[in-house]
Amino acid sequence: MAGAHAALSPELLKTIRVPVIVGPTGIGKSAIAYELALKLDGEIVVADSRQVYERLDIATNKPSPEQRRRVRYHMIDFVDPATTFNAAEYVEGARAAIADIAARVLTSSGHEGKTYPLTGPEALTMTEVAAKLSAATGKPIRYVNVPPEDARQAQLAAGMPAYLADALFELFAERRDGKEGKVWPDAATLLGRPPTSFDEFAGRNAAVFRGEVPPPKV
Repeated sequence: MAGAHAALSPELLKTIRVPVIVGPTGIGKSAIAYELALKLDGEIVVADSRQVYERLDIATNKPSPEQRRRVRYHMIDFVDPATTFNAAEYVEGARAAIADIAARVLTSSGHEGKTYPLTGPEALTMTEVAAKLSAATGKPIRYVNVPPEDARQAQLAAGMPAYLADALFELFAERRDGKEGKVWPDAATLLGRPPTSFDEFAGRNAAVFRGEVPPPKV
């Protein structure tokens, strides 16, 4: 998740209107958002609790590759399914996404029809993530590299549906092959500043990770 900042300012909210599409599951909100984005030349900040997870496409109704070529989506396919992700973290990221979109729309042109791969400033192994969390929290945290088939069998034994266990198996096969190790410069170029590093994120939320304070209320 790129660097997140404070809530949108009142001045910005007066300048930029953000349509919000809400309603029960299965009534076509995603299709309406897509058509609206096409008509308004807009972008979509996804608020689906499952679409945030990387490549878990089964039963999540994620936009098709063609839709994602035509409309820019945010807050989708960026969370590792093996990690936790809560509503407070979503709000932080969504606010940052909306603010960044508004800033680009208000201050620049030339982004029409372009696609930008967005990453953080560094590619990290899970062992490195654990080490950085240890440094930030002052508590020993380690990553246990469980063999893929052992992890799959444990998930099935715990009651996880087979399709989900298989999807996670495929997800981590790609990760183990290093297919997610490329760092792209687009985020820094678009934002005009370096994206937030994991060290900064861990330090900012160290008290939450230590259990000293609850996550921010939504």
